Amino acid sequence: MKGKIREKGKDIKSRLKRKEKTLEENERYRILIENTNDIIYSLDSEGNFTYLGPQARRYGFEPEEVISQNFLNFIHPEDREVMFLQFQKTITTGAEFISQFRIKNREGCIFWIEELGKVQFDKSEEIIGINGILRDITERKQADERLSKAHKELERRVQERTAELTKANEALQAEISEREHAEEALKESYEKLRRALKGTIYALASTVEKRDPYTAGHQKRVTTLACAIASEMGLPEEKVDGIRMGGVIHDLGKMYVPAEILSKPGQLNEVEFKMIRAHANVGYDILKQVEFPWPIAQVIVQHHERMDGSGYPSGLSGENILLEARIIGVADVFEAISSHRPYRPALGIDKAIEEISQRKGILYDPEVVDACLRLFTVKGFNIG
Repeated sequence: MKGKIREKGKDIKSRLKRKEKTLEENERYRILIENTNDIIYSLDSEGNFTYLGPQARRYGFEPEEVISQNFLNFIHPEDREVMFLQFQKTITTGAEFISQFRIKNREGCIFWIEELGKVQFDKSEEIIGINGILRDITERKQADERLSKAHKELERRVQERTAELTKANEALQAEISEREHAEEALKESYEKLRRALKGTIYALASTVEKRDPYTAGHQKRVTTLACAIASEMGLPEEKVDGIRMGGVIHDLGKMYVPAEILSKPGQLNEVEFKMIRAHANVGYDILKQVEFPWPIAQVIVQHHERMDGSGYPSGLSGENILLEARIIGVADVFEAISSHRPYRPALGIDKAIEEISQRKGILYDPEVVDACLRLFTVKGFNIG
């Protein structure tokens, strides 16, 4: 008899321990659910909420009020039909419920939501509902919209510039119609420009280069070197992309400098030199209203600033100069020294290395200079 009592006591203790473990696990799951950024939800087979995580309060929804209501009641009217069809497909076939849609709360606020749900089965393998997570992607959608607007604005500017070039080309053809060879060259140049318009930023860079045959390819070489320096410094790819975009149009403002000054073989006078220096501000003025995901307008206006404050146009110094501008500034100087200019022949790579080495920490960022030197002295980089 005593043995049976002991066995019964052990069984009770065992069940109590299992119950305590279950309670602990349930509490752990509750804490996890309530502390995640995403909203956990459950729907029955009709699309009615059976559970909604407390995170929904951030968006103006009380979980207790939402329970038993159909999820379509909270979907933006323009997205309801698509969401209904997706829900039906999931409930019918068991496919994952993956979608992006808008919700609208009682205050009229609209949020973009990304959803991932999977079906739930009962013991007889019948689908009885969907469990999943809801993630707020409003900021991502807003960023995509800003990028789209920036792209359209650049396309508009390129079209305006293309129209101006077309008009100038027609006038020039009328003036030199007797020079058939020159006319064909202009047509070819125009066709090259049209093909270059596949990318709006590259089209702007191409416009600058077509006006200055002595420095054709300068911006491309500067961009190649600047991106190589940035990668050598271990900068993230997003920052390297921003440097690439800034590099290909860093001399955008030169489109307003007369071509005869850009290609002048002799020394510039004071007025001509001031016009050249103004290109940084001009490029900034062209792009300052365009919302890029990178500080391109600021990079353009700062790429001639120097670490000791001796640069232009604002005399910025040290870390007041954007890192992207410091990198493009070193690449710009290196390319200018090593390549041919209208007023002198190319001085070569060695002279460029000497310049940035001697002025490291004075005019040029030391970390940027060290990365540039490694490229040429250790890794055999070719600027092209």
